[in-house]
Amino acid sequence: MKNILRVFIASSFALFTTISEAQTCIEVDGILVDACTADEGLNEQVLFRTGTAPLNVSDLQFTWPNTSNTWQGICQDAGTAAKVNQLSATITNSCGSVVEPSGGIIPADSKVLLFTSVNPDVSGITLEGLTDVLYVIFHCGATTVGNFANSGSGNRTLTINVTGANACTEEVTYDRALLAGQNGAGVLFEDNGQATYSVIGCSFFTGALSAAWTS
Repeated sequence: MKNILRVFIASSFALFTTISEAQTCIEVDGILVDACTADEGLNEQVLFRTGTAPLNVSDLQFTWPNTSNTWQGICQDAGTAAKVNQLSATITNSCGSVVEPSGGIIPADSKVLLFTSVNPDVSGITLEGLTDVLYVIFHCGATTVGNFANSGSGNRTLTINVTGANACTEEVTYDRALLAGQNGAGVLFEDNGQATYSVIGCSFFTGALSAAWTS
């Protein structure tokens, strides 16, 4: 599995280097809906891009598709730093970096990976070939119950509100009946919200690429 992840991640990052258009709000590029462990709520991931203004993580408000789970904010401490160090150690033969936001501020036009807990299992993730800066943030939640519905039928929507001076809202919707029904199943989104369903693997950066990721 790790070898497969390494190949796909390297190819994904080779293309995921520029933003085709400047957007004022954040843009969700994808969701790892079906995590690779039984503790779904700890290991799901959301990949998004910031807009034309810096983003203070304290201004983020997520409404999960599983509305029974509440938004707990973003945590940054010694534990999350250790996770980032573990991810950083997998970057080889490239000049990229994975960092937590300094002072809680993510610069404009940045790539951001959100883990849905402070204790995800990152042991199967490799960032080999990363050539850009990837900001990593951790939801303060600790529930093992998934934030996303990965079985059954009907649409589910993730809503992200940004408060403060640059207030805006981003929504993406997926049909859970179209998910692959196995670990690693996820959804990639184009800027217009069009969804592509794939088994993207235990690391978010596997599988098909979104058209929003330009070379």
